[in-house]
Amino acid sequence: MLFSTFIFGQVENVIINIGSTGRLYEDDTNLYYSYYGQIDTFNITDELNPVSTMFANGISSPLGMAKYFDDFYIAAFGQGKIIKFDINDAEPNYIDVTSTGDTPNMMIIHNNYLYYSDNNGGSIYKYDLNGSSNEAELMVSDYLSVTGLAVKDDYLYFSVSFDDAVYKLDLNDPIATPTLVASGFWHPLGIKFYGNDLYVAARNDDTIYKIDISQNPVQLSLVMPVDSVYRPRDIAFLGNYMYILETDRLSRVELSSLSVRNVEIENTLRLHPNPTTDSIKLLNLNTQQYYSIYDINGREILQGTIYPNQNIDVSDLDNGLYIIKLEKDLKKIKFIKK
Repeated sequence: MLFSTFIFGQVENVIINIGSTGRLYEDDTNLYYSYYGQIDTFNITDELNPVSTMFANGISSPLGMAKYFDDFYIAAFGQGKIIKFDINDAEPNYIDVTSTGDTPNMMIIHNNYLYYSDNNGGSIYKYDLNGSSNEAELMVSDYLSVTGLAVKDDYLYFSVSFDDAVYKLDLNDPIATPTLVASGFWHPLGIKFYGNDLYVAARNDDTIYKIDISQNPVQLSLVMPVDSVYRPRDIAFLGNYMYILETDRLSRVELSSLSVRNVEIENTLRLHPNPTTDSIKLLNLNTQQYYSIYDINGREILQGTIYPNQNIDVSDLDNGLYIIKLEKDLKKIKFIKK
């Protein structure tokens, strides 16, 4: 890996040529980033000259990370389980925590529980950090590729990359179901709160979005120009910077320099509900449109004409991911049938 201070616009390279990047995790003074089979960290006490060191290695495709007292938790994606080690040990002694689920991805700790996403399983699990069982509780299921996690005011926010959307779940309500927060991102991955703003790394949009959750409806903004970063996977806030983990580098942007461009989502065509079990409606549709619905293999399944405030019956579709294409607007929107 090479270190660089090259500045492209507002984006400053911190570490380049990483390769196969994973996820980010930050504590008060350290930023951790996973890649290949290891995790590195650097201390930002001197923000102008951060020092990077190897933190842990020998892990199959490490992704999400979290710290609970002296225990450091890692989503060992390639091993299909959560592992941990004591940060006071000179050599990490990895201990299996739980293998519930399929492909652990992101993780976050809240109120003595470890929440982690299982993207291939389309699920979110909750693990009791003070319990004795190695089993985790299923919290959310039947989504296609759940990835990023964040917590605010006892709500668990999560991104669904193939749904191009962010949802939230009330953790205080045992029978709560997820509700849509915002949609229209292209393959959202990492999400992170900074104050009341939820930042979203939209991988295929090559940019970062910001959602002001204090507004109703929520206000969606672009905080960086599209194509200003390449395939962002995760974000973190530490010191005076927002750090961005891209496909093969770690970059950062000064918080004071972030520009904001509002995105009008109130008048944007959106599908509701999404996911759905029986029908979908196009919100903010003002004129009739001819539509076609395709499966993930590109086969046309349904077609017809939709009018404002009209529902489309999809109850006979098999469960899975579909795309509705509007002929007049050349608009394509993904939805999930459950």
